[in-house]
Amino acid sequence: MRFVRVCSTMILLAPLAGALAQPVRDAHPDDRADERDQAAQMIHRQLARLETQQQRLETALDQLQSGAPLEEIHRLLSDRGDDAADKPLTDHQRDEFLTLFAELNPELYERWRRMSENNPRLADRMRQKFIQRMRSDPGVRELIGLRQSDPDRFRARLEQLRVGRLALAAARQFVDATVRGDQAAADAARAEVRTSIDRQFTLRLAEQRLLLDQAQQRLARTRDRLSDEEENREARVDEEVRALLRRAMARQEDVAPDRQRQRRRPEP
Repeated sequence: MRFVRVCSTMILLAPLAGALAQPVRDAHPDDRADERDQAAQMIHRQLARLETQQQRLETALDQLQSGAPLEEIHRLLSDRGDDAADKPLTDHQRDEFLTLFAELNPELYERWRRMSENNPRLADRMRQKFIQRMRSDPGVRELIGLRQSDPDRFRARLEQLRVGRLALAAARQFVDATVRGDQAAADAARAEVRTSIDRQFTLRLAEQRLLLDQAQQRLARTRDRLSDEEENREARVDEEVRALLRRAMARQEDVAPDRQRQRRRPEP
């Protein structure tokens, strides 16, 4: 199930997630197919992350060639890798995690907000705990990055996580009903799980179509840029020659005063 790990982080259902992840004895013959499906979904997630990284690099290149300040380019290329979880959080980053938490699980967020009014110290400890859980999840960090870099994909991914949370809740209901021996309730919960997974699959396909559209747009921009470079080859070469000579002259002007001072230095 795509985003199950991320969604379990959001709603603090680590025990349930761990239980669902445990190997089952007397495995069903279809288990191998399930494992292959999970592996395919993991690959899709990795491809999506690579698409995000490629888009960020191409955006940085476009801005650099458009004359954007280097400080802006450096900000755009700022690290969002796995080591981000080890860096201290700024107040702004904490607010980003808290905002995302409220969007993913408004009910639990409201309970935490009421707790913060009655028991601020306990609420602060809880806030630190779920922010730490969120920041340690690469999928959550990627989602926060998408809010600024790709709002359309952010909304699509956020909706997938919301639906995934519903699927997890229905899965828990299925387990409870099965343990109680309530077959009707178990069947109803199973139907809810399937409805949520079907909706999640539809959303995932929509995100992949969005990625395809964005890739086609980037390809078109690359073709235009290449065509422009080819059509203006001589002008581009002359421009780079002038730039290199200006840098060389500037360096000479910086070095010349030092050389003159050395020449004026009296012999010992």
